[in-house]
Amino acid sequence: MSKNSIPTIYCLQEVDRYSEIYSATFSSMGYTCASGLRGSPSSPSSSLPPSPLRDRCLISWPTSTFTLLKSLPLDLDILSTSPNLKSFRRNNVALIVALKDNRSGKIFLVCCAHVYWNPKFEDVKVCQVKYIVMRCKILAEEFRSDGGGVEVIVGGDFNSLPVENGGVYSFFKDGKADAVRVRGRCYDYFYGEVEEGMEGLKVEGRPRYVLDFTLNRLCRWLRLLGVDAALETEEEEQVRCKRKDLPCPIFERCRKERRALITTSSRLIGRKECPPAAFLIGTSGGSETVEKGLIKLMKDHGVVLRPREFLTVCVKCNGKIEEVVDEGKIKEAYSAKLAPKSARPLFKCDGAECGQFYWWNERESSSAGRAKSMCAGLFQRCVKEGVKYEEDLGLFAGLELKPPPPPAPAVAAPKRRPDPEALARPNVEEWLKSKELINDCGKFISAYEPGRDVKFTNLTRDFRGTLDYIFVQDDGRVKVESVLPLPLTLEETGGFLPSMAWPSDHLPLSAVLSFVELDPDHPNGGHKEDMSCCRPKGIFSMFEMAEMRKEWQEKHKLKEKEEEEKKKKEDEEEEE
Repeated sequence: MSKNSIPTIYCLQEVDRYSEIYSATFSSMGYTCASGLRGSPSSPSSSLPPSPLRDRCLISWPTSTFTLLKSLPLDLDILSTSPNLKSFRRNNVALIVALKDNRSGKIFLVCCAHVYWNPKFEDVKVCQVKYIVMRCKILAEEFRSDGGGVEVIVGGDFNSLPVENGGVYSFFKDGKADAVRVRGRCYDYFYGEVEEGMEGLKVEGRPRYVLDFTLNRLCRWLRLLGVDAALETEEEEQVRCKRKDLPCPIFERCRKERRALITTSSRLIGRKECPPAAFLIGTSGGSETVEKGLIKLMKDHGVVLRPREFLTVCVKCNGKIEEVVDEGKIKEAYSAKLAPKSARPLFKCDGAECGQFYWWNERESSSAGRAKSMCAGLFQRCVKEGVKYEEDLGLFAGLELKPPPPPAPAVAAPKRRPDPEALARPNVEEWLKSKELINDCGKFISAYEPGRDVKFTNLTRDFRGTLDYIFVQDDGRVKVESVLPLPLTLEETGGFLPSMAWPSDHLPLSAVLSFVELDPDHPNGGHKEDMSCCRPKGIFSMFEMAEMRKEWQEKHKLKEKEEEEKKKKEDEEEEE
């Protein structure tokens, strides 16, 4: 790509009526097109229009200049394969093409991306670009030969502001994103502070949940295990199911009380306003299915069970059970027949509208005995499946706990070529559990420097900011020669967009890029005259060794001459 080849490559998003308009227009210009349609058959959505009107990403290039080696459309809904990742189904798409320069033979990748729009779902957007660059890396390796670099250029609508310390922009600029901050938008609903010095996620606080009305049994189990679990009321469920015009009460509770949602409804978890910290659970298999869901929930959220806190949460109202020490209140409970006189010690829920009394009874048939037995069974099952717990067992001391069996010793398997499909399969749950999300293609630079070259790329009556970028790998092999000047003030646009002058609320970006000619035998493209750039310290070059040898020879000849003169002088003295 050079200054003389403008325009060369077009990357467009939200392209509809592709066959009617764009394909024909580019063909008449001598250009070839590749496109990726939004919403694949594997992820159908009733909200999408019929195929001719459905938009897509498009990349087009002059046929005489470049040869298409491979076109790879990416349906980003692949990130939502797990039932717990329904919030990642957003009908977004990207397109990667591998092109070969017909003159130089240079191979490079161009990616056009359209990332999810909602600013509340930063984890979705970062995982989408993580998957995109992962596929770029795999495709680049496929065409890498003789050590030659395959450069990657990524452009499009990323729906993300150029903020530092996290998010999409930092993922490209720094080559990584702070996963703790990204997922913090989810985990802050129910976790305390995260200790950043630890690998992965360290839970300092306790999880807090709200469950939909159908999960009364699971709610009671969580409370038995000392977990703060609220339950949707019948009135809230009726508003949620019948009044679509009103805000969803259970969503409001999640935000107000900073709780994570647990639900059996895939439709509920797929709604746009659903808080991101949501967990989908099935109940079709009865208690066994709910129990498995409980265990998976605790493992996914890194819950550490604390046996001394078991049976300390009221199963009726989620209040805190505390011991009654005031003798007057104890006598009042006895006289009102709220507890038997043999109930010592006596406990009471601190809930304002509850006030339920509790006391111990060792009989297995008693309510206390049944609760303890149920709690012990859940505890044993959780430990067996690998849920972590504290060693101080308290009331449950002596309970037989069987941790999961140690893994079988690894057997060296014959080396095989890695499965491309396995390498290309995203693992979103593992990504979000890590400390950092690494950009597989390394660091990138933005062709436009935010704040200097561009103040906004999207302008409406309600918003003004930079959402679109052209990112180039920061490896010294691609140079940004120039960029298309953009308006830096509202006045320069002539008003809010769209307008007759700017027929879109997104401004077009254009950059002139050039490949830097590098020495194929040198990683940095060129050598210093004395070759010190490629010579380890303490090792002399051939030229330096020749000079040293010449200097040694001169010193050696001088020494020989001195010795000859000395010997000659001694001989003369003997003759005398």
